[in-house]
Amino acid sequence: MSIMRVFVQILYISISLVLLGACSGDVATPQADAVVSIAHLCSMARGSSQPIKDDVVVRGRVVANDCLGELPGAVIIDDGSAGIKVMVEAERVTDYLPLYSSVTLYCSGLYIGRQGRGVVVGARPTADFVVDRIDKKHILDYMVVGDADDGCVPLRRTLAEIKLGDAYRYVVVEGVSVVEEEQGLAWCDRDPLTGFYQNSVRHITDGTNTLPVVVSKECVYAQEVLPPHTFRCEAVVDIYEGEIALRITNHRVEQL
Repeated sequence: MSIMRVFVQILYISISLVLLGACSGDVATPQADAVVSIAHLCSMARGSSQPIKDDVVVRGRVVANDCLGELPGAVIIDDGSAGIKVMVEAERVTDYLPLYSSVTLYCSGLYIGRQGRGVVVGARPTADFVVDRIDKKHILDYMVVGDADDGCVPLRRTLAEIKLGDAYRYVVVEGVSVVEEEQGLAWCDRDPLTGFYQNSVRHITDGTNTLPVVVSKECVYAQEVLPPHTFRCEAVVDIYEGEIALRITNHRVEQL
């Protein structure tokens, strides 16, 4: 076999392999040095909004979304080092990013900014927003979604231990109850004119410390009466009017 014929065959095989890879639809595996912790990504947010130009990749799990209406228009991803909010435009974000699913987030081309002490990632901002929501048609351009694991373990915290630095962390608190003046109320108030549920704030206490709990008007349990007993709850640390608050996730409130 001539050298030229061998060369042509090798070239043909090489081109075929390239075309096969291009048609497979797989997302390229990130370089090892491109994968960083979410805590590292958060440290990159030094202003209200800035583009992410480096090939930065983070991996974590979805610990809050809109599957029960608790966090509309966003997901929170936690990797054990920190949590971050990713803004998403979709009628049901959970259809694309299920609760507890693993997510690899390719950040290059997105924007990052701070909302108080919390860090958010999303599309290029318009108007006065820190970031805009990533349109549903672009979700898979930036994210690879894996299997869901209901065994995702929250960080154990007391109310006194939760600080601003815990923004968007997935936590569990135990031995808390609704403050006395809110006993008997529903999770959400109703608008006196329209009768529609409103975004509301409730408060829980351990007897010494008190924290607000922010509740979306879209949550499926808006009409339920607040628990009258001592309970444990799983939540993400949120920011409300510049201060720390909790947001229940997956309606995980269990009587003790």
